[in-house]
Amino acid sequence: MSEVPLRSGRSTKVFLEVDHTVAHTLWQARLDLETNSGDDQTQDRLKAINNLGNCILLEKTFNISKGNSPLREFLKSVHEFKNGRLDVDSWAAALLLDESMVDPAQFSVDDILSAIEKRDAEMRKELGEFVQGTRHRQDLTSLD
Repeated sequence: MSEVPLRSGRSTKVFLEVDHTVAHTLWQARLDLETNSGDDQTQDRLKAINNLGNCILLEKTFNISKGNSPLREFLKSVHEFKNGRLDVDSWAAALLLDESMVDPAQFSVDDILSAIEKRDAEMRKELGEFVQGTRHRQDLTSLD
């Protein structure tokens, strides 16, 4: 979506990667602080970071640049957000991203996990509707 993509090397090809909205290393560190790493519940929470609800597509160079930064922090360096053309909160809402996923430092593990599970359920519902033909892409304009 960015008008000014981050480029590395000479390639002009765009490669999309699935990235964790809440970075895996950030999630692991939070779990280490707030839970007992040996119990089954913590192991289930660790796996939850890979749920569809915590995924976002980013160009490979954006993914590399984001690293383990919180999403809000990373977006500050993206052209459209830095120049005020896009608002982080509106953008996040359009992608069903709860504030706890955008800036997880302010929230508990339970808050973040709840937001991931809620987004996961909504994304699965919308994907099902799309496959059934009752939901249409929002990024395409009608030719009518």
